[in-house]
Amino acid sequence: MYCQRKIFESSGRTVYLFFSEKLCKDKMQALEGKAERYVQDAKETMRMKADGTLRVSKTVIRRLRNPLISINVGIQGRFFSDDKEALEYVRRELSDGREGFFKLECSENLTPSDVLRIYRKRDTVEKLIESLKNQIDLRPLRVWSDNAVHGTLLLCFLAQTTVSMARYGIPEIRSKSAKFIIASLENLTVTYAYDNKHSLRRIYSNFEPLNSRILKDTAVVSGVCGG
Repeated sequence: MYCQRKIFESSGRTVYLFFSEKLCKDKMQALEGKAERYVQDAKETMRMKADGTLRVSKTVIRRLRNPLISINVGIQGRFFSDDKEALEYVRRELSDGREGFFKLECSENLTPSDVLRIYRKRDTVEKLIESLKNQIDLRPLRVWSDNAVHGTLLLCFLAQTTVSMARYGIPEIRSKSAKFIIASLENLTVTYAYDNKHSLRRIYSNFEPLNSRILKDTAVVSGVCGG
């Protein structure tokens, strides 16, 4: 980790420009994967016919025939001698040259290590709030008592904790987002059926690989039937 610090005496601000080799490597790996997908998408979209003329995928160019509607869609592409040349071009277009760099500002003149430590603590909290809002689906609290607010937040934090513990304890699902995990668990269904003697029978259904894997380590369900 490298840092360059600049102090602005007039405003009292201190600006820290960091460069992280690990962050740069991660960004470049992500960029490389995206570039490879773009090249592959372009190859699948635009192909050559046997006579050497261009054939464009029907999923990209279509003509809707309707007496009231006429739509023409066109596409333009770049051609290169080989995939390596195309990949290099896409890399240059996707990269902004700032991979690995990030800037922090502080109202006090602290050491770079202190600023980075404070930022990381704040970043953890911000990511938690973002997860509660966008993945746990915490909505505006339209309530009028403190107990209702506390109860709603408690349930959201419990849901977040449960998903985080599942991801921590089950390596296979660590790459899955909390929203995806919750959607899979919400698909689980239990149906209560009564026979002629009014005996209760529970029918569990809507199992899929993800929620089944979670249930395998978190619960034991007996008398399961259905699918």
